[in-house]
Amino acid sequence: QKENFLDKVLEPLFFNCLNEKREQDIFDTKILGIGKVKIPYLNGGLFEKDTIDNPDSKFPEKFFYHLLELFAPFYFL
Repeated sequence: QKENFLDKVLEPLFFNCLNEKREQDIFDTKILGIGKVKIPYLNGGLFEKDTIDNPDSKFPEKFFYHLLELFAPFYFL
């Protein structure tokens, strides 16, 4: 998952988690060591999949390291 972080981790989070109502807000990340977590439904059209999201993209985890580090101090609930 680290070598294809965008398609394997982030896109499922955006399109299959934040965009869909789930029972008790539970989402299976399918990430080793994390598994199922509680993430709220946040739809408002922001996370709807579009044709631009269809092609596979190769963005390794290291590309997102600094971005995720930026968001780490914030509590989004």
